[in-house]
Amino acid sequence: MSTGIIRANDELFVSLDIIWEREQVRSPDLWQTSGVGQQFQMTSIKSRVPRITDNIQTKPWHGGARLEQGIVHSDFEWESKLFEATCAIDRDEMRDINRFGDLIDKTASMGKSVSRFRNTNVFGFLETALTADEFVIDVLGDSHTFPTLAHDDVRLFGTHPNNNEQIPGNEYLNIDNGGGDPFWYLSDSESLAPVFVGQDRDFEFYEFENEFRSSNRRKWGHDGRFSFAAGDPRAIFASNQALTDAFFDAARTSMAEFKLEDGTPSNNEPDTLIVSGANERAGREVLRERQANGADNVFAGITRLVVVRYLSA
Repeated sequence: MSTGIIRANDELFVSLDIIWEREQVRSPDLWQTSGVGQQFQMTSIKSRVPRITDNIQTKPWHGGARLEQGIVHSDFEWESKLFEATCAIDRDEMRDINRFGDLIDKTASMGKSVSRFRNTNVFGFLETALTADEFVIDVLGDSHTFPTLAHDDVRLFGTHPNNNEQIPGNEYLNIDNGGGDPFWYLSDSESLAPVFVGQDRDFEFYEFENEFRSSNRRKWGHDGRFSFAAGDPRAIFASNQALTDAFFDAARTSMAEFKLEDGTPSNNEPDTLIVSGANERAGREVLRERQANGADNVFAGITRLVVVRYLSA
């Protein structure tokens, strides 16, 4: 542990640690189950310094799932950022049951923020990539910036070349932004995800030793180091057209035409429809078992609906 940080083993610390951890399991990992996000352990090109916010990490993408997807780009560099939160209480106030209750609530809130962290930022990255080249997270006055450009230097959503030579006309488009409705997404949850979460160091709960010794109070906190980057654009299709049978079918058709860099089919199988709350009813209508004319819906049972409240309406 770094100087000034301890992991006390007294009953209060243990109790708070249990509360902090308990709150983390109460938020579903939609970022993973939807197929939008995939986490990788980051490898550092220099020693980790937990309190420095500009440590550069490198993940070389040689072999494994990334090569199987046809992406041969290597030396994929991304930058980990520090995310943290703290709470404290004067030791004399710990005898006040109300103040002690506030401490419990604050600790629980910190745990909830950890449980929401990946959901909030993976879907935030996804939506930002619709229109901007950088995803910015503002935390306690600090801004952390992550590029939304994919391996081909094109924004996650856009016109992507099918090969490295970028032969004119040999490209694919994974977005239809010709409508005016809230965006919805069709994803292949078994493919390499469109958004990568880089974990340098997971969140950890700790106590500050210096506060205990010099300020007559106890202070706890958590922090972790993470990064976000664009993954495989072929794993997802975005549309702001009305979510109808026709546009849903068109999105599936578009994904079926995606190819790898060598021109061979990518064989993506869109199996998940991701919608915000505003499109929930439309999503259920599209995936209903019976169509309006009474015919069987061929997409029912093979495409699942995931409603994500973290997405904009």
